[in-house]
Amino acid sequence: MSMMSATPPEETEASWLVRQSLLSRFEEKGHACLDDYSRKESESPAPPQEDEPVRWIKANLPLPGGHHIVTFEEFRDGSWAVFFEDFPSIIGGSNDSWEDALDVLVEIVCDDIQDIEELKKSKDNDSSPYQKRRYKFLKEVFKV
Repeated sequence: MSMMSATPPEETEASWLVRQSLLSRFEEKGHACLDDYSRKESESPAPPQEDEPVRWIKANLPLPGGHHIVTFEEFRDGSWAVFFEDFPSIIGGSNDSWEDALDVLVEIVCDDIQDIEELKKSKDNDSSPYQKRRYKFLKEVFKV
């Protein structure tokens, strides 16, 4: 008998929404909401350090709470970071690709959305001020 794993509905919805929004932006040729910046060696007096991005892409994604800018940063070693410009501490990363980094960001957002739902049911809200700001941002972005 095989075991099936069920994906919580909020994870499916958030994952689909973020991925679809991002992919639709990348597929639109010449769309003004997508900016791709590459650092050229001549632009900087010194070559970028290992911890500085060599390329970054900004996509203005249509999410349930309106358009929000998501930044993708590529580093010299080939790793990627993906984060919300308005709340950069909500960040996903990968050593392999921007797609993997986006998957990590989606997992983090889904976990936070699940925490938000559990807090709604709980009478005890002992979240830190940082968590309250973080959850407020995600509630606005994803209309949870």
